Amino acid sequence: MKQDKDSQNSTPSAEDDILDIEQEYLNDDADAAHRRKYESIYGDDTPQGADRSGSAGARRGNARAGSRNSGSERRTGSAAGPDRRAGTGHGRRRRRQGVNAHAVLWIVIAAIAAAAGIRLYLWNRGEKSTYDPSAVNTNYDIEVQDIITAQDPKVLEGRTDDGRTTILFLGDDPISDDTGDTGIAGRVKALGGDNVDVMTAAFPGSQVACKNATYSTSYVDDAFNFYYVCSSISLGDYTAMSNAASLKTDSDVYASSVKTLQGVDFNTVDVIAVMYDAVDYLNGSPVYNTNDTGDLQTYAGALERGFSLIRDKYPWIRLVFLSPTYALYVDADGKQQPGDTYDAGNGTLPTYWTKAIDACSAAETVSFIDNYYGSVNADNYKDYLADNIHLNAAGFDAVARHFVSKILEGSLDEYNADAAASDADTAASE
Repeated sequence: MKQDKDSQNSTPSAEDDILDIEQEYLNDDADAAHRRKYESIYGDDTPQGADRSGSAGARRGNARAGSRNSGSERRTGSAAGPDRRAGTGHGRRRRRQGVNAHAVLWIVIAAIAAAAGIRLYLWNRGEKSTYDPSAVNTNYDIEVQDIITAQDPKVLEGRTDDGRTTILFLGDDPISDDTGDTGIAGRVKALGGDNVDVMTAAFPGSQVACKNATYSTSYVDDAFNFYYVCSSISLGDYTAMSNAASLKTDSDVYASSVKTLQGVDFNTVDVIAVMYDAVDYLNGSPVYNTNDTGDLQTYAGALERGFSLIRDKYPWIRLVFLSPTYALYVDADGKQQPGDTYDAGNGTLPTYWTKAIDACSAAETVSFIDNYYGSVNADNYKDYLADNIHLNAAGFDAVARHFVSKILEGSLDEYNADAAASDADTAASE
């Protein structure tokens, strides 16, 4: 059959086996096992002394005869003939196929390259963007820099709490523009509760920085600027301020504010809150002096030294600085320029804001309320400004709510003027 023929073709012939065994037998060093294999083919009648070097032809003839017998036995399954597949290993052996290391290495390299290619393809393809350039972001995504400084309990030792919170507001237009119920002080009283008392002593058009390092009658309006107001409070002497107010015949606000200061019992004052708008920025006041941090003719120097005077005189009074709100600069052509990017001569409005934080920190015990980002900012100023700098009624309310939230209520949440206004409208409608 075809299967048997293929088997014979793939298996070494009996003749080859016999020749191999004969060669082993003729070897003087052949062992007994090899001799027995030889004798199983030639038989026991082979003389012990036979000429082992006989003709090769005779041996091959006998081998062929044995091959036929052996082949017959192999086909019938006899174990008499030598089985090469179960032999002792002296015949021809099939070569075992080992693992090809080079092939494995190339497979690994190919797999790594394929994985890298797939990842690179996915990275290059990216993801579909969901950005909508026409969408309006209504989230409050700027960080408000309120810095609330706690009072040292030691400065309150020996004082009797009368159960009321008395607040004195100093500054310029944000305080003086409306001293009634709808102004900042009035709104703080309404929002703060029945135990809150407020007073105002603000001077329109005044600023933080002094025009002169030493007060001079050549410029009497310096008496209304922050440092000299603090100096008058510290000394308890309002003579220069009163004289300057008498020259302001077009407004009684100056005289009224001086009279308020003269009548204040500072032993009952709990908080002094100071707010100036962006007037120093618009007037081009120097921001700071690197060689003299206490320079009164600079914004930062006047703030630091003014607060230090009050702190040293009345250490139990809590000091709070309300930063300017956002404002616009009106250039020589009458065009409004954004205060956050326009340099009016000594920096942009945020430069003053930054140095105000530094000055409050240097003066110690001064809390900083961030109105520039937290109340009226570059995004919402149209809702809270009456012009390029002055607050409207909504602006007064926004600043007042911010103050009450941080100083009177002690909230630790970031203040959001728009959210506060929305909550107020919701509460009013209910």
